[in-house]
Amino acid sequence: MQQISQQVKSRGKLLYHTLRAFSSSNSEGTQVQKTDVLIVGGGIAGASLACALSQSEYFQSTSSGLKRIVMLDHTKLPSISDYATHQRTPEPRVITLTPNSLRFLSSIGGLQLCNATCVTPFKEMLVYEEIGHGFMRFDIDRQRSESRLIKAQEELLKRFVFDEEHKRAFEATQVSMGASVENNHLLAALINRAKTMDKCDIIQKKVVAVKRAVEASGRPRVILDDGSIIEADLIVGSDGEKSKTREEYGIQATGYSYEQSGLVCTVSSLSRPNTIAYQRFLKSGPLALLPLWDNYSSIVWSCPPEMCKELQDLSDTVFIDTLNKALQKTPEQAFGGFNLLPKSMRMAPMEHPPILDKVHTKRFAFPLILQHSNSYAGNRMALIGDAAHRIHPMAGQGLNLGITDVAYLANSIVKAKKSGLDIGNYDLVLKDYETKAKANAYSMISAIEVVRNSYQGKLAGSETAGNILSLFRNLAIDTIQMSELAKYNFMNFASGNLTHPVSYEWEYSN
Repeated sequence: MQQISQQVKSRGKLLYHTLRAFSSSNSEGTQVQKTDVLIVGGGIAGASLACALSQSEYFQSTSSGLKRIVMLDHTKLPSISDYATHQRTPEPRVITLTPNSLRFLSSIGGLQLCNATCVTPFKEMLVYEEIGHGFMRFDIDRQRSESRLIKAQEELLKRFVFDEEHKRAFEATQVSMGASVENNHLLAALINRAKTMDKCDIIQKKVVAVKRAVEASGRPRVILDDGSIIEADLIVGSDGEKSKTREEYGIQATGYSYEQSGLVCTVSSLSRPNTIAYQRFLKSGPLALLPLWDNYSSIVWSCPPEMCKELQDLSDTVFIDTLNKALQKTPEQAFGGFNLLPKSMRMAPMEHPPILDKVHTKRFAFPLILQHSNSYAGNRMALIGDAAHRIHPMAGQGLNLGITDVAYLANSIVKAKKSGLDIGNYDLVLKDYETKAKANAYSMISAIEVVRNSYQGKLAGSETAGNILSLFRNLAIDTIQMSELAKYNFMNFASGNLTHPVSYEWEYSN
């Protein structure tokens, strides 16, 4: 009874603070702290934005009160000291960074704080499937060195299209196809970077309410669980798929469940390190094997929830055996292995992944959904990362989309500061961010959905129709595999070379 009474008092106190904070007069004297940019959510997207803005001279700290950038997150944030050595087991949650994301993270000083041994670049990727012989192998060094068409295309772009900034950005993305790194390792580096630049206050308190700006001249407010209030020129929702910021601003998010779960864990190979990113399209869903340091790899297995639960319940020995079979087994052949390509044009057999021998972590699962916000920005508000969009993990593009959001938004904010504009003004500042970030997200979501749907086991409920689709899909894959130029441009799109900002405003503002 006493416990219930305490809960009632606590909730009553919280309601009291909320009503007082959101009253127009604020007459009872609660001190309202003010800042320029208030970032709600301290994940990788939010921390990246804090670091990018901190690079600019326009966010120098004032002598008293809050700093001009504030990031809120009530969860325990990882420490960079936890990742000082590679003599440990990699965590199961791993992300794949595109070349442009690596360029951005280097620009804000976050990538340099990661343990270099634990950031695993890869120059090759192999995509294959369970039904049919088709596969695609992407090898960045081979493509650039052996294809005259690629060399000719690059020369034409450099001579007639690219300015010097384009040339520098382009060359920076041709070193690798990407890199794998643990989520929390990268987040720890970004948190450390934000702290060392000393232009951002990181407040680890829970946000209980968000108050939107009612008038164009008004400022949005956030109330924390201790009753304190923070007011900002611009509030950035980086608070995930269930964004409280998005909800307060009345922004609808549309989408649907894939009726699949993603299973992740860390494994190791028996005989050789894995240096290639593999993705196999199974009838149950895509299975990715991502290279990590030493002999470690990370898997992301997308499958129906009931199958995911079965995989979680298997013993480690049986699970590894099941995983190896899924990666190694000979593809099924639709229509008796009929191939539309003549023998003279068929590709040599592909190289299979290394044999895996051990599971090193717990197997975690999460639901897979597609979700997209109808708006990314409004008066004195912007959404980034999962608050704006959440996509299927099969292409590893979810976080990379969020990083591109951050790059566009930070560019808009710093550019506005340089021009003396109000950073919260939608028409003059935030509309440009929304237009570019939305276009990038739409193009990536559309591409992923086309690929995902083309790998469905059935077409219009018919397995025969699905096999016919498989036949033509394999023809398309073989055709692309034979063209280094086609693969090169495919990877340029996936790497964000067509959509990611060419330059960053903070690099030129000091």
